[in-house]
Amino acid sequence: MKRTRPMKRTTQPKRARPLHRPAPRTLLLLVVAALQPATLVVAEDAAHVHATNVAEDAAHVHATNVAEDAAHVHATNVAEEASHAHAASAEPHADHPEAAKKQLYTCGMHPQVIRDQPGKCPICGMELVPIAAQPGRDGDGTAGAITIDPAIVQNMGVRTAAVVEGPLRRTVRANGILAEAEPRQHDVNLRVSGWIQRLYANVQGMQVRVGDPLFDLYSPELQVAIGELIAARRARDAHGSQAVLVAAAKQKLELLGLSGPEIERLGGLEAPPATVTFRSPIDGAVIEKPIVAGDAVQAGMRALRIVDHSELWIDARIFEQDLPAVRVGQPVRVTLASRPGEIAEGRISFLHPMVDTATRTVTARLTVPNPGLTLRPGMFATVEIESELAPRALLVPRAAVIDSGTESVVFLAHAGGHFAPRRVTLGSGADDGNVAVLDGLVAGDLVVTSGQFLLDAESNMREALERFLAAPGHVH
Repeated sequence: MKRTRPMKRTTQPKRARPLHRPAPRTLLLLVVAALQPATLVVAEDAAHVHATNVAEDAAHVHATNVAEDAAHVHATNVAEEASHAHAASAEPHADHPEAAKKQLYTCGMHPQVIRDQPGKCPICGMELVPIAAQPGRDGDGTAGAITIDPAIVQNMGVRTAAVVEGPLRRTVRANGILAEAEPRQHDVNLRVSGWIQRLYANVQGMQVRVGDPLFDLYSPELQVAIGELIAARRARDAHGSQAVLVAAAKQKLELLGLSGPEIERLGGLEAPPATVTFRSPIDGAVIEKPIVAGDAVQAGMRALRIVDHSELWIDARIFEQDLPAVRVGQPVRVTLASRPGEIAEGRISFLHPMVDTATRTVTARLTVPNPGLTLRPGMFATVEIESELAPRALLVPRAAVIDSGTESVVFLAHAGGHFAPRRVTLGSGADDGNVAVLDGLVAGDLVVTSGQFLLDAESNMREALERFLAAPGHVH
């Protein structure tokens, strides 16, 4: 029997109560109320940003206005000062003489500061000092003329000297070394072969005189030639017709190097000698002796060298700037360290045509007599060469010339403490401290010889000041 499943009991769900929906106007009010705090914050931030921007704009505008005002004031001042400077530079050309005496002021530490009114230096704060009015040019138009109070001139120790005319003399001094005179060297050469049997001039440096024996030479060739002369003489004496043979034999011996007196002596002998003596041809010292007793010699060989020291040479080095004062034939004075107080006289015999590129000198050869043989080759000598470059020249003291490297300037002294620079062209210098003037001065001009460097500094400053003031707008 089927069992029936009991049926589930179904129930109806309860309906939810409908929510209360607010009206649209109420909803709008609620949204506005919720957004009101955020809106207030945003408004406050916007107000703050706006205020900041306004303040920055105001500050920028103020700064711009201040800078423009400052620039305007500075431009106005510069324009006024430039007009004052232009007026001051134009015042010397004005019709009113009192305007030309306008006083300017400067700083002792900063001379570039120039004002037309007293005050303080804008750089260091020192009081500005007045600039003394100075004439700008002297009589011939040279810029830089100055005037100094006579008392200050005395304190500065300014000294003057006159430009004079006179001979331009100069002494050139050079050093040199005594040497043998080449024309007084003599070599004893052999024209025949043989052997040195005996040597008389056996010491190098020994003095010999003309005719003194030097060495004995054994030479078969000489013996044959001497025998021919003796035979020719005997034939002449016997027959009286052999004079030509005698002359030919003598000529042969002469060609072999024998002297005339020696040939006559040998021709009078009965038989040729075993050796022939060679004698000194000059007075002098045996400088070279390459032979000794017993040596075998050949024809053409130099046996001895003899040098006459009665006259010596000095090769002096002359600098190229001194060459105009040196010429051949000039007398010279020679002093030696080994003989103080003594002066030897000589002459210039030769000037070398080339300049030594290493030392920039020219060799001047001096000939010095040495009769007592007191001077010896190799001695160190000091040479003085006196020369008159011009019989009449315009001379000014060397101390008066200021040499800038590109030009030479002297200061002329006028009455009343007036000084003016003058450019000059210089020539050669003299021994007495003067220098020749080729252009720029005349005889009788007074030039400053002491204190001119102070005057030059003052003159340069005055001249620079004149150029500075001459340009408009440069009075600071």
